[in-house]
Amino acid sequence: MLTFGIEQLSKKEGYLFYRLADKEKDQLVDHLDLYETDDAALEALLEQAVLSAKEALIDAGRARDVMGRLYQTENISGWMQALLQKAIEKHW
Repeated sequence: MLTFGIEQLSKKEGYLFYRLADKEKDQLVDHLDLYETDDAALEALLEQAVLSAKEALIDAGRARDVMGRLYQTENISGWMQALLQKAIEKHW
């Protein structure tokens, strides 16, 4: 299942990633400053992650997964999940 998540490096910073399946390697999208990121910058970063994951699923011959919009999250808080859901609805 497609996973979006944050790999925390410290209390203050981490990386946004997506993973196409449970046993696959994380695909890093970008570095995050968890205290200095505003909603607009975070929304743009999440949109980048969604578009990258969508393209990777299509390239892997898993377009059906794209159509189903099934995904899970790791280490993403509620307000950030809402921004992720918005990006998915916009681009999927």
